[in-house]
Amino acid sequence: MHQVKPDQRKIEAEMARPKEFETKRALAAAMNVFWRFGYENTSLEVLMREMGVAKQSLYDTFGDKRALYFKAMAFYREETNSSMRRLLVSAPTVKEGFAGLFQGLIAIHFHPGATARPIQRRIARRTRSWSIGQILCRSSAGHARHG
Repeated sequence: MHQVKPDQRKIEAEMARPKEFETKRALAAAMNVFWRFGYENTSLEVLMREMGVAKQSLYDTFGDKRALYFKAMAFYREETNSSMRRLLVSAPTVKEGFAGLFQGLIAIHFHPGATARPIQRRIARRTRSWSIGQILCRSSAGHARHG
């Protein structure tokens, strides 16, 4: 039996191939796939193709499909929050910042032709996964109370 020396492990770890994809771009792609098809109807094959990620890289970086889904949700939340912060900071006055923010929220939530719907509601309606559906319903209810 061949034993690997500690120094050899360190060298092998340092020689590991760098990621051939950008994590944020891959998460954005995953978010859009989940958004379009829902959690249950999204296959790993579609995710890998749209994200431009090989199966092993997907598992090494994001974990399984469920873990990727939650990471995509967190990415969506962070992107949305960042967008709102930029809008508020860039407005000439606080009043104009909030007016712009509310106009955007109204357009997203109520405009019948809007393509940007909250990912949580869309996926919650399409998922057959009880645990994910429950998490999304609680999250959407919390946003309705606090939003």
